[in-house]
Amino acid sequence: MYKNNLNTLLTSLPSKIDNYGFYNVSIGQNSYRVSVIVLCRGDVELQECHNCVYNVSQKLVQVCPNQKEASGGYDKCMLVYSNESITDTTSFSNLFYLREY
Repeated sequence: MYKNNLNTLLTSLPSKIDNYGFYNVSIGQNSYRVSVIVLCRGDVELQECHNCVYNVSQKLVQVCPNQKEASGGYDKCMLVYSNESITDTTSFSNLFYLREY
């Protein structure tokens, strides 16, 4: 159930990002709750932001297939997801800084 909620959120993220390159959302309850925050750099065009967020979300589930929390990003954007509060990312055990090629 958690994995389904995560996939639902990650799939819909690019289309939900506001004009400022930001979006946060949570779905589910208790151990199935997923919270996500997305942020793009202020100088990044919205379409570039969408593409970056899509790429980060795909990469994070690839490198963290069984994790309930992860944080990562490229130069233009970052994404954080967790089953816990995501306002304190210092407690995350998996932090990834991704590089585009």
